[in-house]
Amino acid sequence: MAAKILMVGSIMMDLILQMPRIPHPSESLLGTTYSNAGGGKGSNSAVAAARAGGNVSVCGTLGQDANGEALLGMLKSAGINISHLMLKEGANTGMAVIMLEENGMNRLAIYTGANNDTTPESVEAAFADDTYDALMMQLEIPFESNLRAFTLAKERGMITCLDAGPAQDYPIEKFQGITI
Repeated sequence: MAAKILMVGSIMMDLILQMPRIPHPSESLLGTTYSNAGGGKGSNSAVAAARAGGNVSVCGTLGQDANGEALLGMLKSAGINISHLMLKEGANTGMAVIMLEENGMNRLAIYTGANNDTTPESVEAAFADDTYDALMMQLEIPFESNLRAFTLAKERGMITCLDAGPAQDYPIEKFQGITI
Protein backbone atom coordinates (compact mmCIF):
# COMPACT_ATOMS: atom_id res chain seq x y z
CA MET A 1 0.00 0.00 0.00
CA ALA A 2 1.31 3.45 -0.91
CA ALA A 3 2.31 5.83 1.85
CA LYS A 4 -0.19 8.65 2.39
CA ILE A 5 1.74 11.90 2.39
CA LEU A 6 0.53 15.42 3.14
CA MET A 7 2.61 18.28 1.79
CA VAL A 8 1.87 21.54 3.55
CA GLY A 9 3.74 24.27 1.79
CA SER A 10 4.74 26.20 -1.24
CA ILE A 11 3.67 25.94 -4.82
CA MET A 12 5.27 28.41 -7.22
CA MET A 13 5.82 29.15 -10.85
CA ASP A 14 9.49 29.06 -11.80
CA LEU A 15 10.74 31.45 -14.47
CA ILE A 16 14.05 30.01 -15.64
CA LEU A 17 16.42 32.34 -17.50
CA GLN A 18 19.46 30.68 -19.05
CA MET A 19 22.42 32.97 -19.69
CA PRO A 20 26.17 32.78 -20.18
CA ARG A 21 26.73 34.28 -16.73
CA ILE A 22 24.91 36.33 -14.11
CA PRO A 23 24.87 40.07 -14.89
CA HIS A 24 27.01 42.40 -12.82
CA PRO A 25 25.20 45.15 -10.86
CA SER A 26 23.51 47.61 -13.24
CA GLU A 27 24.46 45.48 -16.26
CA SER A 28 22.01 44.13 -18.83
CA LEU A 29 22.89 40.75 -20.28
CA LEU A 30 21.12 38.84 -23.04
CA GLY A 31 19.85 35.42 -22.07
CA THR A 32 19.91 32.39 -24.33
CA THR A 33 16.57 30.77 -23.39
CA TYR A 34 13.77 31.02 -20.89
CA SER A 35 11.04 28.68 -19.72
CA ASN A 36 8.33 28.34 -17.10
CA ALA A 37 7.96 25.28 -14.90
CA GLY A 38 6.08 24.24 -11.80
CA GLY A 39 8.19 24.78 -8.73
CA GLY A 40 8.42 25.71 -5.11
CA LYS A 41 10.07 23.42 -2.59
CA GLY A 42 6.70 22.01 -1.55
CA SER A 43 5.39 21.34 -5.02
CA ASN A 44 8.70 19.80 -6.12
CA SER A 45 8.72 17.40 -3.17
CA ALA A 46 5.04 16.52 -3.66
CA VAL A 47 5.55 15.68 -7.33
CA ALA A 48 8.68 13.64 -6.52
CA ALA A 49 6.80 11.69 -3.84
CA ALA A 50 3.89 11.02 -6.21
CA ARG A 51 6.27 9.83 -8.95
CA ALA A 52 7.88 7.50 -6.41
CA GLY A 53 4.48 5.91 -5.78
CA GLY A 54 3.22 7.93 -2.82
CA ASN A 55 -0.43 8.84 -2.34
CA VAL A 56 0.13 12.61 -2.04
CA SER A 57 -2.19 15.42 -0.96
CA VAL A 58 -1.29 19.10 -0.89
CA CYS A 59 -2.39 21.89 1.41
CA GLY A 60 -1.45 25.32 0.14
CA THR A 61 -2.57 28.50 -1.57
CA LEU A 62 -2.28 29.70 -5.15
CA GLY A 63 -3.36 32.99 -6.63
CA GLN A 64 -6.45 32.89 -8.80
CA ASP A 65 -4.39 33.81 -11.86
CA ALA A 66 -2.94 32.15 -14.96
CA ASN A 67 0.03 30.74 -13.04
CA GLY A 68 -2.24 29.35 -10.34
CA GLU A 69 -4.44 27.63 -12.91
CA ALA A 70 -1.39 26.18 -14.69
CA LEU A 71 0.08 24.84 -11.44
CA LEU A 72 -3.28 23.38 -10.41
CA GLY A 73 -3.35 21.47 -13.71
CA MET A 74 0.24 20.30 -13.24
CA LEU A 75 -0.49 18.91 -9.77
CA LYS A 76 -3.67 17.18 -11.00
CA SER A 77 -1.80 15.58 -13.89
CA ALA A 78 0.83 14.30 -11.42
CA GLY A 79 -1.98 12.44 -9.61
CA ILE A 80 -1.86 14.65 -6.52
CA ASN A 81 -4.96 15.25 -4.39
CA ILE A 82 -5.64 19.00 -4.54
CA SER A 83 -8.79 19.10 -2.39
CA HIS A 84 -6.96 21.28 0.18
CA LEU A 85 -5.41 23.63 -2.34
CA MET A 86 -7.01 27.06 -2.30
CA LEU A 87 -7.14 29.52 -5.20
CA LYS A 88 -7.28 32.99 -3.66
CA GLU A 89 -8.91 35.77 -5.63
CA GLY A 90 -6.81 38.92 -5.85
CA ALA A 91 -3.59 37.17 -4.83
CA ASN A 92 -0.60 36.49 -7.04
CA THR A 93 0.75 32.96 -7.25
CA GLY A 94 4.25 32.63 -5.81
CA MET A 95 7.14 32.87 -8.25
CA ALA A 96 10.82 32.09 -8.36
CA VAL A 97 13.07 33.75 -10.91
CA ILE A 98 15.98 31.43 -11.57
CA MET A 99 19.04 32.74 -13.37
CA LEU A 100 20.89 29.69 -14.66
CA GLU A 101 24.45 30.10 -15.91
CA GLU A 102 25.96 27.95 -18.66
CA ASN A 103 28.24 26.32 -16.05
CA GLY A 104 25.19 25.12 -14.08
CA MET A 105 25.39 27.65 -11.25
CA ASN A 106 22.11 29.35 -10.43
CA ARG A 107 20.68 32.19 -8.39
CA LEU A 108 17.08 32.41 -7.22
CA ALA A 109 14.88 35.35 -6.29
CA ILE A 110 11.67 34.19 -4.61
CA TYR A 111 8.34 35.96 -4.25
CA THR A 112 6.14 33.81 -1.98
CA GLY A 113 2.89 35.54 -2.98
CA ALA A 114 -0.26 33.54 -2.19
CA ASN A 115 1.80 30.98 -0.27
CA ASN A 116 1.68 33.52 2.57
CA ASP A 117 -2.10 32.98 2.72
CA THR A 118 -1.84 29.33 3.80
CA THR A 119 -3.38 29.45 7.28
CA PRO A 120 -3.30 27.20 10.34
CA GLU A 121 -7.05 26.73 9.79
CA SER A 122 -6.49 25.36 6.28
CA VAL A 123 -3.91 22.98 7.74
CA GLU A 124 -6.41 21.83 10.37
CA ALA A 125 -8.99 21.16 7.65
CA ALA A 126 -6.52 18.96 5.74
CA PHE A 127 -5.81 16.92 8.86
CA ALA A 128 -9.52 16.67 9.73
CA ASP A 129 -10.44 15.21 6.33
CA ASP A 130 -7.95 12.34 6.17
CA THR A 131 -5.17 10.41 7.88
CA TYR A 132 -1.60 10.44 6.64
CA ASP A 133 1.63 8.56 7.23
CA ALA A 134 4.00 11.48 6.66
CA LEU A 135 4.13 15.27 6.51
CA MET A 136 6.41 17.36 4.28
CA MET A 137 7.03 21.06 5.02
CA GLN A 138 9.35 23.89 3.93
CA LEU A 139 10.04 27.48 5.00
CA GLU A 140 8.09 29.18 2.20
CA ILE A 141 4.75 29.54 4.05
CA PRO A 142 3.93 31.30 7.34
CA PHE A 143 5.62 29.89 10.44
CA GLU A 144 2.30 29.51 12.27
CA SER A 145 0.96 27.22 9.53
CA ASN A 146 4.06 25.03 9.57
CA LEU A 147 3.98 24.84 13.36
CA ARG A 148 0.31 23.81 13.33
CA ALA A 149 1.01 21.12 10.71
CA PHE A 150 3.98 19.82 12.73
CA THR A 151 1.99 19.77 15.98
CA LEU A 152 -0.92 17.86 14.41
CA ALA A 153 1.43 15.39 12.71
CA LYS A 154 3.41 14.81 15.91
CA GLU A 155 0.17 14.17 17.87
CA ARG A 156 -0.68 11.48 15.32
CA GLY A 157 2.75 9.85 15.37
CA MET A 158 3.47 10.70 11.74
CA ILE A 159 6.85 10.94 10.06
CA THR A 160 7.68 14.65 9.76
CA CYS A 161 10.06 16.13 7.18
CA LEU A 162 11.23 19.74 6.98
CA ASP A 163 13.18 21.19 4.07
CA ALA A 164 14.84 24.03 6.01
CA GLY A 165 15.11 26.34 3.03
CA PRO A 166 15.36 29.00 2.00
CA ALA A 167 17.80 30.11 4.69
CA GLN A 168 16.22 32.66 7.02
CA ASP A 169 15.81 33.59 10.65
CA TYR A 170 13.37 30.89 11.76
CA PRO A 171 12.55 29.51 15.23
CA ILE A 172 13.55 25.95 14.30
CA GLU A 173 13.67 25.01 18.01
CA LYS A 174 9.84 24.88 17.90
CA PHE A 175 10.13 21.67 15.81
CA GLN A 176 11.57 19.43 18.55
CA GLY A 177 11.28 15.78 17.57
CA ILE A 178 11.09 16.29 13.82
CA THR A 179 11.92 13.06 11.99
CA ILE A 180 13.93 14.44 9.07
